[in-house]
Amino acid sequence: MADSAQRLRVTLLGAPRLEWLGTLGLEPPTRKGLALVAYLAARGEAVARGDLAELLWTGSPSGLANLRWELHQLRQLPGADAWLVADGAAAVAVRATTDLHDLERAVEGGRFEEALALCPDPGVPLLGGLAPRGATGFAEWLEGESERLTQLLLRARRGRVEELERQGAFGEARALATAALELDPLDEEWHRAVMRLALKQNDLGAAAEQFEACRRLLAAELGLEPTPATLELAAAIERAATAPPTAARAPRRIPPELLRPPLLVGREAEWARLQAAWDRHQLIFVSGHPGVGKSRLAQDFVRAQVGDDVCVLPGFPSDQLVPFSGYARGWRGVYAKKPHLVEELEPWVRAEVSRFLPELAPDLPIAGRPEPEDLRFAAAMRELYRQLLESFGAAMVDDIQYFDPTSWRLGGASLQELYADPARRPRLGRMLIVFRTDEMPEAFMAGVAGLVAAGAAVHVELAPLGRDAVTALLTSLGADAAQAAAGAAQLERLTGGNPLYLLEVLRELFESGAWDGAGELRLEAAGADLLPESVHRSIWGRLERLPEAAQRAAQALAVLQEAATPTRLARLLEVDEARLAELLGELERAQVVDDLAFSHDLLQESVLRSLPRPVARLLHGRAARLLEAERAPASLIAHHWHAAAEVERALPHYLQAAERALAAGAPESAGPWLGQVLRHGTGELRARAGALLGALPAAADD
Repeated sequence: MADSAQRLRVTLLGAPRLEWLGTLGLEPPTRKGLALVAYLAARGEAVARGDLAELLWTGSPSGLANLRWELHQLRQLPGADAWLVADGAAAVAVRATTDLHDLERAVEGGRFEEALALCPDPGVPLLGGLAPRGATGFAEWLEGESERLTQLLLRARRGRVEELERQGAFGEARALATAALELDPLDEEWHRAVMRLALKQNDLGAAAEQFEACRRLLAAELGLEPTPATLELAAAIERAATAPPTAARAPRRIPPELLRPPLLVGREAEWARLQAAWDRHQLIFVSGHPGVGKSRLAQDFVRAQVGDDVCVLPGFPSDQLVPFSGYARGWRGVYAKKPHLVEELEPWVRAEVSRFLPELAPDLPIAGRPEPEDLRFAAAMRELYRQLLESFGAAMVDDIQYFDPTSWRLGGASLQELYADPARRPRLGRMLIVFRTDEMPEAFMAGVAGLVAAGAAVHVELAPLGRDAVTALLTSLGADAAQAAAGAAQLERLTGGNPLYLLEVLRELFESGAWDGAGELRLEAAGADLLPESVHRSIWGRLERLPEAAQRAAQALAVLQEAATPTRLARLLEVDEARLAELLGELERAQVVDDLAFSHDLLQESVLRSLPRPVARLLHGRAARLLEAERAPASLIAHHWHAAAEVERALPHYLQAAERALAAGAPESAGPWLGQVLRHGTGELRARAGALLGALPAAADD
């Protein structure tokens, strides 16, 4: 059997679509041919020719002859020799992957969120619009498969609602249950789910209204009373509504030490490894899972060695959208600190790097598009790194996983050459590179392993904090020794020893009054929703206690990412800049943002994950219009239109972004953007994308 890279991809959910090699759309010449491929892909096995003839030409004596003609037509499509199995066989098969099979595997594996992401619209028809004439057998099969899809999505929705409820994400669970109820208003179980979740949110009026709606609907449509389970839940809602009210307590302001603890604890062994590598003039890689404290460790260590004689090149999520944007921001910081370094660059270097730093060569022609054999651009990047490392006591690239693939390739090649000669290393300042575990490509990790094996580098992987380190952290925050020791074991179990999760639990306890910073930790108040696997929901739960306008500001900031400016953010929120300053002040006091940036990238990810889909589309659409009016980078505009579900409006920008990436020497970024145009575009746009894709280097086209 061919591997997945050699298989056809068949979209069965919604309008049917065929893709070969991930980008090339295939168009069978007839609807019967399309139905044949879709049916065989859905079956996932060989089917006898006679059965196929009856399926598509039901009752016709010429069915087999028609089938032979359709197979002949299909063999003319690209890649058919790899994905169509029909030559001289009594049966026919298609080697393909499908979204329906992916959905089924996700549901069977209990991955309900993944399943719903594969089919976000519950009303999507299977093979929508495909109804070939004279194919009664195909129509009957499609009806049965459509019912199976309905049941799969029902299982996925029920499973996801139960997951969200267990995690304490009652609002999201209730919205999903309400949407499911709209599809099947007579399903009493969904009525109970909405009632139960409204009760848990203390929305007693809505819970009671849902029960009344359920009772009226069952009586009018079926002549039935609610089941005992529904009546029992209605009684619980009534009891809660008549219970005496409790006094509300405003959340306390979180102290700054719960954002950044004054002492770095539990990293003595890692610090010693960093110090040994520093003394040997080795390149240092620091990695770990999100929230484990890798950036804090690297920053504290570097500052302890060289003070302020350090230059940091930070990565941000949107850097993947604009080739070399991380480099551009980082080296602008370098030359802002030491402007004289610009004059030390040779003219040819300034001309080459003016692709992303045009201000370095206002009097020189910008270098043309690099050809595959042209090494001048790579040599210029190596010169930038050499100058950086010879001009500062240390340099640090933080969150390099956010950089674009071409930056990874050129940076890795530069550092490998600079550190290959042990005699040269003492002349270089130290370099630390920080990244998330499991988020870098294999080629990058192979380069790291090669440098380590050659003795030119060390790789320090951070593990979660152990019991003693958690105890030390609590003590550093003000807990007395006895209380710290007593709470450390449970806190370690609850958070897995992840420092960010640990601090999130402590913030929750402090806000709720379950911990005063010194006494007993009443960890039962944290609840199950603060387990590590649901830290995103716990963070958003904390944000939900802020005023609604401040929540909207956090959402808009997360959508704009590093493209955010006060003017853009105010326009996106439709407020004036004075009001925006008030909203950002709320977020800063809650330790969510600092100077138009989230205080941790996990906070931004949490806000994005918690955005309701309609709100996300609205904000992305507004962002796309703002950026279009400002003539922002095409890749950013395309990203926002795509996220707003306006794919057609994204396509011209994808093509323009690919053309600019190729001109800048970043073919790795151009490939996926051209793929989007080939997948969704038509006419001239598609033809131009195909021509550019054919000219890409093989590595970028993979």
